[in-house]
Amino acid sequence: MNSETFQIPNAVIENSARLHASVHLESFFVSIAFLQPEDGAVVFTHNINFPVGESIPFSESVSWLQKHWPSAVFKKTILTVEPLAFNLIPKALFQENEIANYLPQITQNEFLAYRHNTQQDVVIVFAAHSSVVKLERLIVGVEILALPTLLLPGQRAHASLVPSKATLWVGKEKHYLCLEKNNALVLLNEYAGNTAEDILYFLANGCIQYGIDLATLPVFVQGTHFDSSYVEVFESYIRTIHFSENMQANSLNDLWKLHLLCA
Repeated sequence: MNSETFQIPNAVIENSARLHASVHLESFFVSIAFLQPEDGAVVFTHNINFPVGESIPFSESVSWLQKHWPSAVFKKTILTVEPLAFNLIPKALFQENEIANYLPQITQNEFLAYRHNTQQDVVIVFAAHSSVVKLERLIVGVEILALPTLLLPGQRAHASLVPSKATLWVGKEKHYLCLEKNNALVLLNEYAGNTAEDILYFLANGCIQYGIDLATLPVFVQGTHFDSSYVEVFESYIRTIHFSENMQANSLNDLWKLHLLCA
């Protein structure tokens, strides 16, 4: 669909009061979906890529949303954004008036926000490109989350009773790794690169650092940019690997399920 002629269906706008709106924003990628909260069914979805290196990161994505986002008010609207940086702060130590000190490398011109995760008693402080502020003003009632927030326990699509596990999110230019050991969060970080070899390297390092046996660790893989070569490479080194069916079908349904869990 040509971005110049793109239009959100009238049926979505007319029924906005009972629908959830989900938006996902990366440096050169934006995706939107509208869901029925009662069953998670996606009634409309659209995503668009922008040429890497031909514009300022996030600028085209934000401009596209400014041009095409409807004036309708939705029951719930969640925007996940690929952060410039993020940090985990124990809830007992978090002070809202000190938020800038948790990410000292970020300039005052960047957009700073935070999100509580009650299950792990942590606060995720994150920085987004300053242009994201325009979306906070444009999209009525929007709740902005950092992408890695979705990987935290209690806010993801897969469920497992095993005490230790790894959750991976594969993006276009980077990936995120969440490690849990004995039902406790031990690592949540982002890494440059998104090839299977990149991801395996950092996963193995994380397991070594925290004394986790990779050979028996259940690993759940999700993401917005799936390469079929991941399956062969990962299965060669990881005994218990779970690839999202939606991810392998190049569907973003996992992302919208996660948004519903955060609602």
